[in-house]
Amino acid sequence: MSRFLAQWHTQLHPGQALPAQVEALLDALPHATLYNSLPWCQSAADLLLGPRALQVLTVTEPGCDADKPGAGLAAWLPLTAGRERIHGLPVRTLRLLGHPFNDRVALPMRGDDSALVSVVIDALLGCPRRWDLLVISELHGLQERCQWAAALALRPDLRAEWRACSSTPVLDLAPGAVPPQRLQSASARAARSRRKLAAAGRVHFERPLPTPSEVPALIAMCKAIEDASWKGQHGLGIFSTVIGQRFFLAAGQRLAARGWLDIGLLMLDGQPVSYRFGFRHRGTYLDFNLAFDPAYAALAPGRVLLDEMIASSRQQGLAIVDASRSSRSEPHLIADWTDQRIEHHELWLFRPTWRGRLLAWARGRLLPSLRPWLLPWLQRWRAG
Repeated sequence: MSRFLAQWHTQLHPGQALPAQVEALLDALPHATLYNSLPWCQSAADLLLGPRALQVLTVTEPGCDADKPGAGLAAWLPLTAGRERIHGLPVRTLRLLGHPFNDRVALPMRGDDSALVSVVIDALLGCPRRWDLLVISELHGLQERCQWAAALALRPDLRAEWRACSSTPVLDLAPGAVPPQRLQSASARAARSRRKLAAAGRVHFERPLPTPSEVPALIAMCKAIEDASWKGQHGLGIFSTVIGQRFFLAAGQRLAARGWLDIGLLMLDGQPVSYRFGFRHRGTYLDFNLAFDPAYAALAPGRVLLDEMIASSRQQGLAIVDASRSSRSEPHLIADWTDQRIEHHELWLFRPTWRGRLLAWARGRLLPSLRPWLLPWLQRWRAG
């Protein structure tokens, strides 16, 4: 008989998973990030709309030392359940709360007990909302992945697929962490861009750690820059949708209350031309999103602003500048400074329902066989 008790709930903080217990669990996990935090998750839970429903899995260990904060809470997985189309197939999915805005995450589970993973997998199969596919994106802990891979290898009834989803450059600000030649080269590029920008007008850098009441005006300023950029023009910005605007306003105010919202602004003759929307957490600046006014693209305001963020991070005693939200197809400018990276992986877990089996077959057999013919056609279609 397992010493763990797994339960499902439809609220974020049920029973023993009170905010203090959840935060104690997260604080004990070295790989937990801001995207696991309560301000982030609460903002996502408040905006759940339409067919997706909150499903929170808690795993507790009855009889644990009650005097130790959070000792009885072994796992807290806030998920959402709903329907979506993947490769044209309508499937029922489970996703981590916060999708699609999440970035690097850990699974909020005690990492020192491999038996816990099996308990969680069994509990997932017993979720009150039926599902065909579980997708957890942006996982980065090697031990975590190894534990899940080992547990899933013992479950022949479940098909698991792992894929690399992003590669994130990370700049260590410790003296000597970056080779001098690399540092000099990146600084020289930023200096050239700075001279071009200065020739166009008066350049001013701001890096507010806003209060909650200051967040709406700052987000409105960032949105105006993003709307003018290629991201806004193509509807790809974080503020391009009503849900995105509402989420980042709510999350921004909650994070600002903790001193975690960190925004960089570059002004030219008093007008904002570029922003970097990020977070400050555990001694790290997380560079989540950026945009710049395309009228000044030739002056590289984004590079100048990043150089300012790196310099001020060092001055303010931060240990790391982290690209956080980046992709393999679009390299981040921090890669000019460093070769150090954090690899993100994604787990697809197919349940043995007919939809789950069909989707697993399509991804494992059908799509790979069609890819040699599809790729040239897509390239011709994109070329017009």
